[in-house]
Amino acid sequence: MASQTPSAKRPRYDDTGTPDAAARSKYWFDDGNIILQAENTQFRVHRSVLSSQSVVFKDMFSMPQPVALDPLVDGCPVVFLSDNAEEIELVLALFYDNFKVHDLRKLMSFPLLAAILRVGKKYQIEHFQDEGLRRLREEFPKDLELWDACYKLPLQIDEVNANLENIINLAHELSIHTILPAAYLCYLHHACVDDIIHGREWDDENSGNVQVRLLRLNEKAVMQCLKGRDSLTRQFLDIAKGWLRQSDLIPAPTCYRKNMCIERKVAAILDLPAFDLDFLFVLHPLGLESPPSLCSECNDALVAVYNETRREMWSKLPTYFARSAKRPRCDDTRTPEQITRSKYWFDDGNIILQAENTQFKVHRSVLSNQSVVFRDMFSMPQPVILDPVVDGCPVVSLSDSADDLELVMCLFYDNFKQVIVFPLSEPLMITTQGTPPGYVTQNLQYGRLHALSSRAVLRVGKKYQIDHFQAEGLNRLRKELPSHLDSWDACYNTEVAISGATENLANIINLAHELSVYSILPAAYMYYLRNESMDAIIDGRKPNDATEEHPIEAETIRLNERAMRQCLKGRDAVIRRFLDIAKYWLLQHDLIPSPSCSQESECLKRKAKAILSLEAMSLRRISILAPWSRSSLCTYCDVFLEEAYDTARQEIWDELPRYFGLPPWDELVDFA
Repeated sequence: MASQTPSAKRPRYDDTGTPDAAARSKYWFDDGNIILQAENTQFRVHRSVLSSQSVVFKDMFSMPQPVALDPLVDGCPVVFLSDNAEEIELVLALFYDNFKVHDLRKLMSFPLLAAILRVGKKYQIEHFQDEGLRRLREEFPKDLELWDACYKLPLQIDEVNANLENIINLAHELSIHTILPAAYLCYLHHACVDDIIHGREWDDENSGNVQVRLLRLNEKAVMQCLKGRDSLTRQFLDIAKGWLRQSDLIPAPTCYRKNMCIERKVAAILDLPAFDLDFLFVLHPLGLESPPSLCSECNDALVAVYNETRREMWSKLPTYFARSAKRPRCDDTRTPEQITRSKYWFDDGNIILQAENTQFKVHRSVLSNQSVVFRDMFSMPQPVILDPVVDGCPVVSLSDSADDLELVMCLFYDNFKQVIVFPLSEPLMITTQGTPPGYVTQNLQYGRLHALSSRAVLRVGKKYQIDHFQAEGLNRLRKELPSHLDSWDACYNTEVAISGATENLANIINLAHELSVYSILPAAYMYYLRNESMDAIIDGRKPNDATEEHPIEAETIRLNERAMRQCLKGRDAVIRRFLDIAKYWLLQHDLIPSPSCSQESECLKRKAKAILSLEAMSLRRISILAPWSRSSLCTYCDVFLEEAYDTARQEIWDELPRYFGLPPWDELVDFA
């Protein structure tokens, strides 16, 4: 039995001679013959007990041991483990106390579950592994029939909802992939996009004291969960829209109350649990829990098609949560490149600027004339000897991109000020060939940055206080990405100030974050969502001009981490808001047919199709702020629906910054 007064132990010393203060666990037996140390806790236990439970310990102890072992405590060798001390204590509790610790017939706590799975796998304790896997697989089954049987009821794990993030992270850690689809589905029931991205708070009450835990998924799980959430949403809404358009579903062929069922069809479909986008209910086993609004024949037909859809969606569930590509990490292991000379290398230049591995021999007077920063720098007394020196000129190393600096030199020496006076209706272009007179030219490799002249103009303009650059870049960004809805409509399908803006929106958004140009972000995000899929938001994409011949230039264009999170949050918010509005229109009786409708029966039949056919209802690309397009309704109903649509668009536009986690429009200050 455990000793009440453990004997004095010989202190252990590290290389610096400082005692390592290790605590003794309650599992400290006088007749123990091996000491396990996890973190700063020691356990004096029995080799025979460990060997009988674990293949790893059995093999380890069967090997010949050296005569002298160091360190020793109470004459016993010390084995250092990399495991968590609490988990080792839980496992030893099962070894020594059996059912006093946990009755296997009852729900198991997550800490104990995690301990038996981690330690069981590492030390090959098969009955631990089997028990942990059995509980996880019963709680999160891969068969739809088992899912229905345990729907919403914890079967094997105590406080499962408070530990969903931990369970998912554990499944990733130990490669228990079979439980992930069902676990994600349960998690989505409890977590909004903000929770997925930032984590959710959970109140733990212990002895009357409430402690708040922050529960977070690992990065890989976050990306998979976001992708799955989006796929499930689009899949079910596409199916539901098909049901609303399907004329032979309701009324059913054997319907005995056709007029009533036709009238109630939309409401019956919109009342389905999944239409609230509560993701546990997307695969909810549909039954007649409340009195049906349709006749029994139509209700049976709807239940049948709904449950068939559930089976199809369940079979595809793992693909919805397909693994996400890792976002690459930047390193500094690149091989240094040879210094090259830019085409802006003047024989009479008297200063050399170096950006990355490119040097520019230019004129102090030209730089001073354009930039307050350069003028102030050159006006300061200079040391007699400057190092390094190239061609007798001092070298100033800059942190800017070589492409950005070359563009700026191009603008300095090729009379950019004449371009500035052009009206903003003329897009700012950086071209590689066929340049019209008056436009700036720049030979950028493969045209990779051809649309990002505004990036260099704004970034360098701000850094070096080149006011006309800064003003021009900012004006063009605001023109392209406005803060007013009427301006948005005017440039909805046209690039008015920056050519190639569509292709390079991720770079523009990143630039706005870098330079604090916040006023353009709501429109930039909506423009980006209109053109990019969920996969592109999370993983990025190759530029349109990338080719196999130029793989180095085909760098993935992606949002920075902060922008990606804001974009995902706003995407979900605007989708949900517009779907609520569309649902209201579908259920509203005095919208269509309108009071002045000239063909009521026809417009009533076309109502659902007209609303569901709106560009804004497509979730493949988010076009919720698309200007109105003519519907299939009569002129009066079309005008009536257009007014409702424009009112909804204005309401969404006014709230747009909030959806993306930004301050209101009037508080979005640039360069703050």
